[in-house]
Amino acid sequence: MEALRTSDVAKMLGLKSAMLRRHAQSYENVFGDLKTDNNGRRYDQEFIERLQTALNAYHDGSAPSVQDALEAIRDNSALIFKPEPTKEDIILELLKRQNETIQALEEKLSAFGRQLQQDNGSRVKELEDTVSSLKLELERKSKPWWRVW
Repeated sequence: MEALRTSDVAKMLGLKSAMLRRHAQSYENVFGDLKTDNNGRRYDQEFIERLQTALNAYHDGSAPSVQDALEAIRDNSALIFKPEPTKEDIILELLKRQNETIQALEEKLSAFGRQLQQDNGSRVKELEDTVSSLKLELERKSKPWWRVW
């Protein structure tokens, strides 16, 4: 296959010519200069395949930039980069953490309520015992002295 012009390759890859030139500059930084003739750069099949792979990696989040993807291709390393989180991802993560915090607080509040009921139950029992003993004492004091014996 013969080397293609910028406009032809841009159409093949679905890019504008200016964007292809920018990616070609990144490509040259990584792989070295491209072939040129009197009419400018010429792109071979290897360039097209590498750039298409790099663009795919960039668009699916496997690489943070096209140049990083090209470097991974050059180094024959896996195109597995951690993509930068989007604003939506950050917000979702914050909401998830907030939800977990709320659930933990609800569990603590529920446990505190149960403990309070138990404490109140024992406190009520103590108060009932105290009232009972006071009633008994009051009954003894209210009876005539001759009925106490």
